[in-house]
Amino acid sequence: MVVTAWKSGPPSPAGVAALPAVATNTTVPSRANAAPAPVRSQWNQRRRASTSSSRRKMGTAFMRGDSPGPRHETTPRAGGKPANDRPRRRFRSRGRPPPAAGPPRPGGAAPAAAARQRKCAPDGRGVSGFSAPIFGRVRPCRTVVKCGRPEMNLDPESRAAWMFFKAFDRPPRWIASAPGRVNLIGEHTDYNDGFVLPIAIEQRTAIAADVAPGSTATFLGGSTGDLASFPVNAPVTRGEPAWSNYVRGVVAGMQAAGVRLRGFNAVIESNLPLGGGLSSSAALEVATATLLEAITGRRLGPLRKALLCQRAEHEFAGVPCGIMDQFMAVLGRKNHLLLLDCRAKRGELVPFASSELALLVINTNVRHALASGEYARRRQQCQAAAQALGVSALRDVSLADLQRAEARLDPLVFRRARHVVTENARTLEAARCIRGRQWERLGELMYASHASLRDDYGVSSAELDLVVELARDIGPAGGVLGCRMTGGGFGGCAVALVRAEDARGLSRLLSDGYLSRTRTHASLFVTRPGAGAAVLELPRPRLTPLSPPR
Repeated sequence: MVVTAWKSGPPSPAGVAALPAVATNTTVPSRANAAPAPVRSQWNQRRRASTSSSRRKMGTAFMRGDSPGPRHETTPRAGGKPANDRPRRRFRSRGRPPPAAGPPRPGGAAPAAAARQRKCAPDGRGVSGFSAPIFGRVRPCRTVVKCGRPEMNLDPESRAAWMFFKAFDRPPRWIASAPGRVNLIGEHTDYNDGFVLPIAIEQRTAIAADVAPGSTATFLGGSTGDLASFPVNAPVTRGEPAWSNYVRGVVAGMQAAGVRLRGFNAVIESNLPLGGGLSSSAALEVATATLLEAITGRRLGPLRKALLCQRAEHEFAGVPCGIMDQFMAVLGRKNHLLLLDCRAKRGELVPFASSELALLVINTNVRHALASGEYARRRQQCQAAAQALGVSALRDVSLADLQRAEARLDPLVFRRARHVVTENARTLEAARCIRGRQWERLGELMYASHASLRDDYGVSSAELDLVVELARDIGPAGGVLGCRMTGGGFGGCAVALVRAEDARGLSRLLSDGYLSRTRTHASLFVTRPGAGAAVLELPRPRLTPLSPPR
């Protein structure tokens, strides 16, 4: 190290050369080669200052997460000044982030640069930002962006409020929501007075609404843009679009219950896949009934509300469903399954608080339409079997009784009845396995349930069978304990019981295997037991003009 002192200012370069120096093992670094002092990033300041309307336009996106290092690095220029000491030019291209420097990402800088050009995250860790008018104020929003395409993953409640503000130029008064459901086991037993073991999942359908002058109900499908409008003080009939029949049926049921309705506007948003076997229709019905309770101040009991929504699906959608879907949407509880007795219409909560396990839902993206006749045909076959056996429902038949009566039954009807009888037994045993944490035995019951639905009840599909086959090949050693189709069948979703720590890798493995065999992309998501229907009443905001920051 060189230590030198001057009494009256620094010497000239010639004077420096004449001074004696104390030589050590360390040389003095030149000022030009010295590491520059870090310059404070202006990224957050610019974000806070960007409150003008031009910067607040909805949909303007920026990406974060392209580089793990600092957002702006300083590099020396000639004269020792940092390269970015001058004011940075405002970026005018919509959705393009400031150029990120810093250490290169693993695999080189090309993936990050290409991802920025496509406005997406290269490795699934990007964050999209935008501004949206929610509840009377322009609020900054951030959402995770998947690798390859920027998806808005806001919860449906926030999306419904945002779309309501866009459509009606004011914030909503109520936001009602209801969950979808995954039936862990107990398929096609609900309309046979049997047992089911579903959960309410975290994916939901939300409706943002406010009262309107007159006596007309207006529903806007936020994702589709379809509009349904009908009077609420006159008899309600079926109409278009098709999804509106679910809400029409609920409104008609409220009229029949003597509830006096008034006009309102509503926007519907959902992150449930349509036709995927996750009860998106029941979620819409229960959310509508919950909203009408809030608007009118008339509270229905849980059972009465579930039965009203079931009748709406029977009469207006033409689907003779059981009580399970609507019951689960009303009574779901976080971290619990519901062992539902469909005859007594009573449920018993079964705790599912294991942090080691999760449910992986695999949507084959093969849609089905239960109203086409297959669902109704299965129900008629079950009723024929019950009549031939002299009982009111197949719940009252044991497997031994069914086997003794096999000669008197049509072979097809016998197989349908055998599925219902054995599925009831599997459902009760599955509830005992969950209480006793016998996860491997629960997985075996799930595989047996799928085999019965495929061979005896005939409601599976080639795509669902492939998903279950891929899951079985992975096995418990790879993190999959069990898998089966869920929902009405003929396509839709499968559910797998997996170890939580392996869920992300299993999603990729199953998705790749399904794509290679079908040339179709599957949609997968991890879920846990969620809460039932709820409504949020928002205070009336005082709308004031937005002022620029001080």
